[in-house]
Amino acid sequence: MQSSLAPNTLTVPKEGSAVNNRFLIIARVSDQSHHATWLESGHPHFDTFLSYSGDTPNTYQNACTFYDQQKGERWSVIATIVEQYWELISTYEAIWFADETLLTNATNINRLFALFSGHQLALAHPAFTFDSHHHNALFLQHPRMLMRFTNGVDATAPIMSSTTLAQLHPTLTNHNNTRSLAQQWVAQLDNSGHNTIAIIDGAPVSASQPITVNKPEVTHRTRNTVSPLKIYSTLKISNSQGNFQAYLRAQWHKVILNLRAQLTRG
Repeated sequence: MQSSLAPNTLTVPKEGSAVNNRFLIIARVSDQSHHATWLESGHPHFDTFLSYSGDTPNTYQNACTFYDQQKGERWSVIATIVEQYWELISTYEAIWFADETLLTNATNINRLFALFSGHQLALAHPAFTFDSHHHNALFLQHPRMLMRFTNGVDATAPIMSSTTLAQLHPTLTNHNNTRSLAQQWVAQLDNSGHNTIAIIDGAPVSASQPITVNKPEVTHRTRNTVSPLKIYSTLKISNSQGNFQAYLRAQWHKVILNLRAQLTRG
């Protein structure tokens, strides 16, 4: 990847503003984007890189840490951004590629990054709330779980470590659809321990609009799900060494029954 920035195409923070967070959100946004909610209800422990796809110059320039404007398909543009600004992006511990239709807030996103980092995951995806417009019930939040280890994620809003992103970057420009993209990610990662890829139930997001992507072939692991404590939002998951340990073995049939019960009530 390139190691130099192109400051003529990237808007950076004004002089005096701090850019010292460990985590980064990269999002393609339009005039209908919901990204403003991501900075509400809490102090963000993350920076934001918005790539605007619309026609009005500098629309969100003052609403993010880094700002870019260009036309193109979502993942192709993201691949270009990662290539062009890798020197910047690689300084972050984890990167979340959030879809513009998602509704969440700063407190929840902080928790998402903390859980990802604290459990030393390589690739993950936040669960969807039960009021979400989504295509796959497997990704709906399981309220009794903190996270579920899986054999893959959705391409709607994956979160990756910077190491994982460096490895998977070539796939971003070599795909026919989002399903094949997500499948390429799994094929290239070492998940032999079945503990590096997960759906994170402890920090769910809401899909405010139907997400029209193909259903990925993803299944739960039959062991090593993570059960949340009632006060998980107050737990200190502070560093990448995984100080927070809450691994519990769960009976697979109980997980299925609980999920079915939630879907029925919904």
